Amino acid sequence: MINTIKQIFPIGLGTFGVGANASEKDVKSTKNNLSGQLDSLLYAFSLGQNYIETSYHYAKGDTLRFLSQFFKRIPRNKIFITTKLHAPIKNQKNVSDQLTQALQLMGLNYVDSLSCTPIAASQLPLEEVYSYMFEEINKGKTRFFSGSNLNLPRLNLLNNKGFKLFSMEGLYNLECKINEDLGIIQYCHSHTILFAAYQPLRRNRTLKQNYPILIELSKKYNKTQNQIILNWILKHKNIFILNKSTNKKHIEENIESLDFQMKDNDYFKLDKFRKKEFDEIPIDWDNKGGTPVYKLPNMLP
Repeated sequence: MINTIKQIFPIGLGTFGVGANASEKDVKSTKNNLSGQLDSLLYAFSLGQNYIETSYHYAKGDTLRFLSQFFKRIPRNKIFITTKLHAPIKNQKNVSDQLTQALQLMGLNYVDSLSCTPIAASQLPLEEVYSYMFEEINKGKTRFFSGSNLNLPRLNLLNNKGFKLFSMEGLYNLECKINEDLGIIQYCHSHTILFAAYQPLRRNRTLKQNYPILIELSKKYNKTQNQIILNWILKHKNIFILNKSTNKKHIEENIESLDFQMKDNDYFKLDKFRKKEFDEIPIDWDNKGGTPVYKLPNMLP
C-alpha cells in the first residue's frame, strides 16, 4: 500500500477527458476509442505510474465509470487514487453522498485521498468542509485528504487547524508560475505536501509557441520541447506532475523526460522565463466572479 510521497512515481495520471467518448458517429468508433484509452492507462501503470486523480465533475461521472474497468485490472494496493468533491457542498451529508457515489461508480471500497476545491466549498467555511471529510476517514472511505487550487492563507488555515494534507493540486508550467511566485509550492515542500502540478504542458499549447529557449534546448539535448519542459519541472524544480495521455508513444516520451540532466545554466534560463501576458491576468482566489487560477492556462492560445 502506498503511504508516503516517496512511494509515488514522479508523473501522475490525469484523467480530465478520459472515458468521454471521442466520437459519437458510430458504436464501433466509440468502443475503439475507449478500448485504446484503457490500454494506455494500463501501459502507463506498467511503466510505474501509480498515482491517479479524478473527479465526478469529469464527464459527469462517465470518467469514474470508465475507470472502474481500469481498477479491476490492477492490484488495488499498488495505485494511489484521489478524487474531488464538487459543488455545491452544503452539509456533511453532501460530502458523504458524493464520496459514496464516486466509490460506487469506480467499483471501489475506498479512495486513498479525498480532495476539495474552494469553489466546491464556497457555501461553507473551508475548515468545516474538511471536518466533514475527516469523518469519511473515520468511516474508512478515504485514507487521507488533499487540496486543490488552495491559496497560501487557506493552506495555512488548514494546517493550523490540524488538517494534514497528503497532496495539493495546483497549476504550474513554463508560462504560469503564480503558485511559485506566491510561495504556495515552497509551502507544500516545506510541509511535506505533494504539490501535484496540472497542465505542465498547457495541453501542448506551450509547444505551439515555439519559444526560442525551448528550440535551443531541444536541439542541444536532442529532446522534444515537451521533454525539456517536463525535465525542468521534475528534476530541477522537484515538482510532481499530473499529465493525461491516451497515446503510448506520448506516455513513453513523458517518462523518458526523467532520463537526462541539463546544465544548471540551462535550468536557470527556464526559471527566468516569463510570459508577460499571463503574469498580467489577475487571479480571483475568493470565488467572486473573476478569473480562477484553474482557468489561467486557458486564457491565452
